[in-house]
Order: sequence, then structure tokens, then C-alpha cells
Amino acid sequence: MANVSPENVAAFQSTEDLLSAHKLLRLELSSIAHWRRLLRARIDLCTANVVAPLALGGQLSEYFDASDFERTEDIADLPATILNGLDFFRAGTLPELQQCDVALRRYERSVRAKFMELSDELAQRHSR
Repeated sequence: MANVSPENVAAFQSTEDLLSAHKLLRLELSSIAHWRRLLRARIDLCTANVVAPLALGGQLSEYFDASDFERTEDIADLPATILNGLDFFRAGTLPELQQCDVALRRYERSVRAKFMELSDELAQRHSR
């Protein structure tokens, strides 16, 4: 048997096997996207937690009447609701999270490359 490079492995598999592998790669890409969203959200929370935001509406009262705005009790409770429990999201974890992001992007590129390789092979088979 001739030497088969990794790029040509798809040429020796059935179309059904390629479709199954292609579907698995698509699912993996979806999973990667979900993990990247979670990671970006965590990075955003760590970054935002470094300095707490200013109180809402506090400085507006200098120029406006409070009745000009719909500042409900829900708005007043935002700091307690949103900032409660954010101690876990420390800025010190950012380097580790950024390393995870680099590794995840690298993995995504390799999965996407294989996905595109199989996509090209499937397109060629269907055009024959």
C-alpha cells in the first residue's frame, strides 16, 4: 500500500464515513464555540470586576430631577444582585484564562482545518 499522508486519509473512506466524521467535526466546532463564549464571558467578568461601576443615577441628580427617569427599585437593587458573588472573578486569573483562550483557539483552528478538508472532499465526491 502506498504511503498515505494525513491529508489524503479522507480519500480512502466511504462517503457515509466521511459524512459521519463531518457531522462530528461540526458538533465539535459548536462545542468549541460554546466554550469560547463561556471563556470570553469569564474574562469579561474578571476585567469588569477589577473596578466596580459607579452607582446608577447618583450623579444625575445634580442636574436632573429623579422623576425624569424610570429608576425603579429593581435598578436600585442592581449592585447587590449583579456584584454579589463576583469575588470569584479576580483579575489574577486573567493570565490563566488567556492561556486557555490561546489553547482553545489553536484547537479550534485544527478542528476547522479538518472540517474544511472533509467538506472539500465531500463536495468533490458529490460533483462527480
